[in-house]
Amino acid sequence: MALGTQFGGLIGSAFNESQSSTSSHSNTVGKAYSESIGKTTGSSYSESKSASRTDSYSTNQNQSVNNSIGSNRQIMLEMLNKSVEQLIKRVDHQLERVEEAQRYGGWQTAAYFMSEGSASSRALASIFLGLMRGNNSNSEDFALTTWQADKSKILLPWLANLTHPRLMDENARNMGINYLTPATLVSGKEMAIQLSLPRRSTSTVSVVETESFGRRIQSVNGVIEASDSTVKLGKIRHLWQKTAQDVVLDLQQLAGHIFVTGSTGSGKSNAIYQLLNELNRNDIKFMVIEPAKGEYKNVFGHRDDVKVFGTNPKKTKLLRINPFKFPEDVHVLEHIDRLVEIFNVCWPMYAAMPTVLKEAMLDAYQESGWDLTTSENKYPKLFPTFADLFQQLETVLDRSTFS
Repeated sequence: MALGTQFGGLIGSAFNESQSSTSSHSNTVGKAYSESIGKTTGSSYSESKSASRTDSYSTNQNQSVNNSIGSNRQIMLEMLNKSVEQLIKRVDHQLERVEEAQRYGGWQTAAYFMSEGSASSRALASIFLGLMRGNNSNSEDFALTTWQADKSKILLPWLANLTHPRLMDENARNMGINYLTPATLVSGKEMAIQLSLPRRSTSTVSVVETESFGRRIQSVNGVIEASDSTVKLGKIRHLWQKTAQDVVLDLQQLAGHIFVTGSTGSGKSNAIYQLLNELNRNDIKFMVIEPAKGEYKNVFGHRDDVKVFGTNPKKTKLLRINPFKFPEDVHVLEHIDRLVEIFNVCWPMYAAMPTVLKEAMLDAYQESGWDLTTSENKYPKLFPTFADLFQQLETVLDRSTFS
């Protein structure tokens, strides 16, 4: 039972007091008091027990016995008919010869030998037959046909017109063939053997071999751009024949390096001659350095606009250059470094030799009036020479510790 709630209500009503008074000053005093007490008691007990047991047993037993006994025997017999095999090979070879005849041309060919006696013609025919035989000469059956004196006269009109005689045969007509000839079909390559064309040069015949090559002007990037400034070198020659195709090159592409190659007598010099003529036609100056034959001197030396220099004063004017001279837009120290590198390539130097050479060059330029800092000269167009360099080399060696 909830006794706390009921006793709490009774006790609270007994101690509840309230007073009120009113005066002329309108003061109101109020007082209230409240108290509540409650108590709750409870108890609970629970007990539970459980027991469980499970027993399981399983037994499996399996046994299998397989016995297999077998016997197999195979016999293969292969029978090959060699006659049929060889016949198939001959058919395949004949088909290849027909294809070759389609590519190079086919010819009905026969050799005719005429003499006063049959013995001479047979001997000549046997010799010719022996010359035509070889490793690959089994594709056609060779035969010797002899016409007697009375019948051979019938062949003369045919041979006089360079035509094979036409022979009538009843069996051929039954097969739909109007006539037969003594000739056999050979390709263009096989007929060259019968004609005995020389394959190597002799004392009276010159045999020249050549190779086929591409005849289209190619570019590095695969695109040939149209240009107004071009040079024409000539016509393309292929297989010893001049074609109608011109060789036209872009003039701007010639600003780089050009490599002209070919065997002796193939026309390398003539190609360069034509190239220089085309450059001159486009008002482009050229310089040729030829240390070997002197052919360009003979070709261009007679022109008024070409000057020829050499190293022999009895033949041409001497080539006089001053390597110490440089353009105005180049600094003097930069030119000195280049000269030292060039001299080091021309004359191998070791140890302190490049340093001594450079120091002598600096002194030579200073003695000629050059300011090495501003790259200006108080004497316009005055440059040192090899004589000045030699003099400064002696001075540098005298004051240096190098031996």
